[in-house]
Amino acid sequence: MTLPAPLSAGEVDLTDPALFADGDPHAVFAHLRARAPVHCHRRPDGSRFWVLSRHADVARGYTDPDAFSSRFGLTIGSCQERPDPSADRMIELMDPPRHTALRRQLNRHFAPASVARMEPGVRNLIRHVVDEAVGKGAGDFAAEVAARLPLALTLGILGVPRRDWPHLSRVVARSLVTFGQGPAAPSSAVGLAYAQILDYYQTLVRERRRRPAGGVLDLLIATRIDGAPLTDEEVVLNCLNVMMGGNETSRHGLSGALLALIEHPDQVERLRRDPALVPAAVEEILRWVTPTMHFVRRTTRPVVVRGTAIPEGEVVSLWNLSANRDESVFADPHTFDVGRAPNPHLAFSVGQHFCLGASVARLELRVFVEELLRTGVEVRLAGPVERLRSNFLAGITRLPVAFS
Repeated sequence: MTLPAPLSAGEVDLTDPALFADGDPHAVFAHLRARAPVHCHRRPDGSRFWVLSRHADVARGYTDPDAFSSRFGLTIGSCQERPDPSADRMIELMDPPRHTALRRQLNRHFAPASVARMEPGVRNLIRHVVDEAVGKGAGDFAAEVAARLPLALTLGILGVPRRDWPHLSRVVARSLVTFGQGPAAPSSAVGLAYAQILDYYQTLVRERRRRPAGGVLDLLIATRIDGAPLTDEEVVLNCLNVMMGGNETSRHGLSGALLALIEHPDQVERLRRDPALVPAAVEEILRWVTPTMHFVRRTTRPVVVRGTAIPEGEVVSLWNLSANRDESVFADPHTFDVGRAPNPHLAFSVGQHFCLGASVARLELRVFVEELLRTGVEVRLAGPVERLRSNFLAGITRLPVAFS
């Protein structure tokens, strides 16, 4: 990483997706951590949002829901002055105590012990896809492997019938242009894709109320908060939350993992010599890649961060990407070290909104690394890498590789 000359406030544009696709956001955040850890970011239209870039401040934003509310939106582009239409109905857009009550119910399915029981099925799926990719000799890992695995695993966790997976996979692919993935499409096509996803889950929820079949969907149907069941709409919104969240972060985590290993062959050799390092390597991959770069909160009262007063009603962006390279927390933060310990990264956030599927994501990555090592192949780049044009998801849209 090459640090730039000191930046003025006007030169920092965290709304520009080109910075994350073609530029060096780590250099920008190193500057902010050093010179403006609590930064007031001005948009071209005159509006503003705040940028927290240091680990301790980002963690504070996640762990103080009384001051930093989730109900107004999750990203810089979506946060509104009024609560989001899905506030208090979708778990990511809830504050305590309602969030706490729903999270307590869902934790039963995503607890580490429950996820451990998924490992045989996860390993069979990943082994099949990895062996298939290696057998071909070359291909686009992002499209042919990373895009296939997480959605299948997430749909299985939800309890979606296997017969419907191909249909949902096609519809989800059409909806992803909202994150800059895939070819451009008219907004009407994207809207139609989302409508089809919602319609599918509405039909499935009605069916499952009559005939339960297992999975998170049935758990949501059975959930009671303050004695009242979730409405069909609330169940559908939370199914969408689990499906999109689990699919998107994991697919980019897998591509980012392979690219990190390709670019650091010395670390791959460490893993071959000492496979016991794989769990630590998973944590380092998560820190290094940070698939979800930021979330936002809106202040519910005036707060002071590092001596800077942030008024009530302000949008505050919490940059996981920057926190995970904070020099005050991580030694040599720009070095990829599969043996790093401790590794208190914030790739999954922290506090009340700690990623619901963290144990699943860790399982996917661990098994993927283990299966890749099992093949004994060398992996190299076979063409240019193309990154997602987004300031929200750190993703790779094209990763051509060759196996030898």
